[in-house]
Amino acid sequence: METAVTPPPDRRYAVSLFSRLRTAKGQANLFPIYAELRSRGGVIAAPWGGHLVTTFDLCDQVLRNRNWPEPDSRWRERQGSGTRWTAPSSQEMSRTLPALNPPEHTWVRPAAGMFDRSTLQQIVFTQELLPSASQLAKSDAATAELRTYFMDLVRERRARPGDHVLSWSPGSRRLGK
Repeated sequence: METAVTPPPDRRYAVSLFSRLRTAKGQANLFPIYAELRSRGGVIAAPWGGHLVTTFDLCDQVLRNRNWPEPDSRWRERQGSGTRWTAPSSQEMSRTLPALNPPEHTWVRPAAGMFDRSTLQQIVFTQELLPSASQLAKSDAATAELRTYFMDLVRERRARPGDHVLSWSPGSRRLGK
């Protein structure tokens, strides 16, 4: 099934909505701006030359279509240094399930469990579309803190096997016993 792109009648309108999303007032109450974006159609031309999909059903269709790959780690690396795509936090996110393309996505998905459609419709995932340098810096710092926290936790749990998932994960001492 093909989906038509409905560009806004005036590109400046889309730019103004994205500009409002970047303000403190816009960040404090995103939903009216999202509603305006959705009112423009299911797929709208974005100011940066891409497209913004605004409904769950269309997102589901795009995400299940192999002709619409994710900007995975290989793609991000090709964008060159100094871009938002090569920031440490962006690189870390490119290794998460939503950012993987087949065959990696297919290999990792069973470990993540399965969600039914109604659960997925309740999950809200938002990525800053046009992050500022300070937002990227905060994201990079938070990513480094999370990485340190989880690496320490894995080391601790592997050192003291118990009734937790890490005791049964690849590389643990109890695996296969």
